[in-house]
Amino acid sequence: PITFADWALLEWRAKARLNVEDALGMFKRGMMDIGFISGAQIDMYGNLNSVCIGNYTQPSVRLVGPIAQTDHAAYAGRTIIVMPHTLRNFVSCVDFISAVGYLDGPGERRRLGLPGGGPSKVFTDLGVFDFDEKTCRMRLHSLNPGVTLDQVKDNTGFELILPDSIPETTLPPPEIIQLIRDQIDPTGYFLRGKVT
Repeated sequence: PITFADWALLEWRAKARLNVEDALGMFKRGMMDIGFISGAQIDMYGNLNSVCIGNYTQPSVRLVGPIAQTDHAAYAGRTIIVMPHTLRNFVSCVDFISAVGYLDGPGERRRLGLPGGGPSKVFTDLGVFDFDEKTCRMRLHSLNPGVTLDQVKDNTGFELILPDSIPETTLPPPEIIQLIRDQIDPTGYFLRGKVT
């Protein structure tokens, strides 16, 4: 959706709906297990930027802002990040932290008093990533079908932790793809194109 007030979002049939204020209140009370967020930039510790590219006072690009991203990252039991995988998105250091991942590593979330668990997975068009328990750095979990390790490295501005063997990402079963195509988003409005 373009905004929280996007007509297609407001009219989208759902079994449960929460207004933004109630959802944020639930986050702060520790009632949300999982938060889904995205951003324009991500670093090796899962810190996200959706505020600006370049210097904050004179940015080269002013972005949409964090909206509820900050609350998701601070309070959710775990956070799942979904974003395109390009060199300009996967950077060594985000230009502005709008959603806290693990800041500079182990113990930083606790030091700030953040109750949520932090980022757990990152899903991109190239693969799936998680975070090393000891270092809190991003680790390659699996490669999407047809993607090479060199493609991932070429599109990542920091060094990833690599497992000894890298599995291929498991595709969703045909019935899930059919459900997305025919019932969840038959016009391709939310997924920006038909799922093939």
